[in-house]
Amino acid sequence: MGVDFGAIFAAVDLANATRVERLDEFELFVEDELTQAQAHVVALALLGIGPSLPNRDRFEITITVDGEAASACDDEEDSRVRIGGLFDLGSNTRAEVGFRVIIGKQVQHNAISVYDMEAFGRYLAQEPLTQVLEALAARLDGHLRLICIGLRKQGGSATLQFVPEDHEEPATATLPSAARERIIALFKENSFSASLPGKLIPQDFQLDTPLGQPAVDGFFARASAVLSAVYLCNNAELESDNTLTYRMAGYKVLEEKRISVAELSGAHEVLNKIASWAYDAGGSTDKVGLARNVLSLHVASLCDLAHQPHVLNAILSNYQIYLKDNVSAYLEVRNRMAELLLESTAKTHALVESLLDSVRNGMLVVFTFVLTVVVVNGLKDTNARVVFSGEYVWIVIIIAVLCSIWIHSACKDVVTRFDSATRSTTQLLRDSYRNVLIEDEVDQHTAKTFANNRGHLIEQVRRYRRLWYLVSVTLVATFAIGYVVSYQLPRFSSPKADSGAASTIQAPASSREEPGRVRSKGIGNVSGSVKPTARASQMAPADSQAPPVSKETAVHRETSQ
Repeated sequence: MGVDFGAIFAAVDLANATRVERLDEFELFVEDELTQAQAHVVALALLGIGPSLPNRDRFEITITVDGEAASACDDEEDSRVRIGGLFDLGSNTRAEVGFRVIIGKQVQHNAISVYDMEAFGRYLAQEPLTQVLEALAARLDGHLRLICIGLRKQGGSATLQFVPEDHEEPATATLPSAARERIIALFKENSFSASLPGKLIPQDFQLDTPLGQPAVDGFFARASAVLSAVYLCNNAELESDNTLTYRMAGYKVLEEKRISVAELSGAHEVLNKIASWAYDAGGSTDKVGLARNVLSLHVASLCDLAHQPHVLNAILSNYQIYLKDNVSAYLEVRNRMAELLLESTAKTHALVESLLDSVRNGMLVVFTFVLTVVVVNGLKDTNARVVFSGEYVWIVIIIAVLCSIWIHSACKDVVTRFDSATRSTTQLLRDSYRNVLIEDEVDQHTAKTFANNRGHLIEQVRRYRRLWYLVSVTLVATFAIGYVVSYQLPRFSSPKADSGAASTIQAPASSREEPGRVRSKGIGNVSGSVKPTARASQMAPADSQAPPVSKETAVHRETSQ
């Protein structure tokens, strides 16, 4: 099978070659301008490819030289003479020469050849899906091994196995013929499709190992989606334009006309799992009907399953309830789960309220302190310096820090309590309903509610925390600014202003002492005694009613006296 076309067409530019491969044949056509001798060498090499092909395949070549053509399908003498008659070997002129190689492929021992993976991928992608499925069904007998030139690893499904040409391992285990016949018989009891080949089942296209070839892997996805949908629907028809028309009758009726197979392929994994569950070992009409019921309740189109993989979990849970012969139990369980989720939401709001109470208590402490310090001291002392003293600033800072630590701890505790309650509730539901609901469905129903509640809680925590920090920073900043204004700014006043203030305070003392001296002198002139001077000096301060003066002023007065 190792035909080296690169070596055969060494003198020809294969970049312009046309390769087409289907399940029945491989065709290569290339046209180039060559000398008569070069073209003859290529033609003889092509006649010798027979021994390189598997026994199941046959070839035919057609060579055209300047419009004259000849064909051969073996390397016999007659073929050589017939092909050689096209060339003028004694001439060095160049001619337009075309080479067409067609290899007919047959299935032998459940094996078929693939000579060009890229060309075969184009065939699977571009050919109408109905024709490809019919061609595969005609060649399928339990399983089919596609032996591919240039393929590096094995892949495909258990039924359609793509293997490299030098692969010597035995075939992968395939579905027994009895199981295939049972699945097809069950399909005929529950569904109908005139366009689907009767030998194919959804498991044939369940891709176990991707090939890494986008065209081939995409074909498996499309075929798997279509086969699974056809087996699940009451009736479905695949059109030649790669569209599907189907009708499914469950609790509700799902019906669509000519939906794109490419669009449906996005849901191939979920569809294939549901179809395999309904038709595999233990498959029954009841399973098929239950799958239809649940599908009709959850989706409006089969294409929606691409975004709703949880539908399979719902089907499995409903089947467990069905086995227990208690249809109402499922609804009761769902209602109980809804009640627990409502309780969880109520607890979340209660946690938010407790957090709000903590913030309120912190603010109450702060406002009580501000009321006590500012209002009481303000009314009693009528002096801002007392309110904004350094001692009160430190008290404010300490209260703000302690309350911030308290609020931070409360926020953290609220989130921790919520997470613990969420884990406990989830585990309780799993343990309580493990015989009714599968674990994935429990998680699917609870995860979204818990996530929303936690998001709401985190948002409220952040909001109240920011509110508290804003209040704390504002309070500390207010007292700090008041302290700076009351105690720090006077130190930066000018010396001239200080000396002027001192002169203003000393002036009244001098003016009070002058009258004493005059009175003493006048009295001395009359009586010759100095006692009135002492009395005058004693009475002066009481008569002046001067305000309190600084220590320096008092010293100056004593010196003056």
